[in-house]
Amino acid sequence: MPRKPAAKPKPAASRAPEAPLRTQRKIHHLLASREFRGDFQYLLQHNPKTGFADGDNVLLTEKWDGTTVQATNRGFFKRLDTFGAGDPEKHEADEEQRYRLVPIDLEDAANAHIRRGAARYEEVFRRMEDGLCCYFEACADNIGARFSHLNWADIRVFDFAMNGEYLPFEDAIMKCEELDLPLVAYVDATLNIPDVVHRLEQGLEYTDVHAPLEGYVIRDTTEQGRIAKIRVNDLPKIYREPPQDE
Repeated sequence: MPRKPAAKPKPAASRAPEAPLRTQRKIHHLLASREFRGDFQYLLQHNPKTGFADGDNVLLTEKWDGTTVQATNRGFFKRLDTFGAGDPEKHEADEEQRYRLVPIDLEDAANAHIRRGAARYEEVFRRMEDGLCCYFEACADNIGARFSHLNWADIRVFDFAMNGEYLPFEDAIMKCEELDLPLVAYVDATLNIPDVVHRLEQGLEYTDVHAPLEGYVIRDTTEQGRIAKIRVNDLPKIYREPPQDE
């Protein structure tokens, strides 16, 4: 009797198509700026690109100094700047023009600094739903000088996107609670530029780590999605009106 051909193995169940993966958004500076007699200066005025105004209800979220990484249930990714250092055109480019995303392998020795903080959360990221992307800073004592006095490494989550659309920060808070991921600290505030600058002049530390605060990311508490940033290192560049002679 002729032998029956062997049954073909059933194909493995395919996963859902890859959801759109959006690079970390471009965040404009809170302050307006100008060139004056060859010097770059920030002004104690709102940058019109942010859409913010004094009196807005906002969240001041702590800006962490680390390596920015994105994670989905398919792996880790890092954005690369497509413009060279000092290229003036990069400031006018949108996020799609300025950045590209590349996958990264935490087992690669080149990513050991990221692995120190992120590896403990790998299983959490693998369990995330399809289409969800988590944005975080990988921070460690060997990433920049801010944490060099500590024997420490961790991550701080600052954003989530679903299918390429950013979630409101209130949803990011709930996602971090659900997934038990460390979120950047934040405080409610009524936006006022002199008040934000004064806060940063106080030499603040991070809420949960003894290291100097890098700055704030200012976030909308409405559905408008406005966002801006300001760093401690920007303060010396602020133009201040000279005192008037009496």
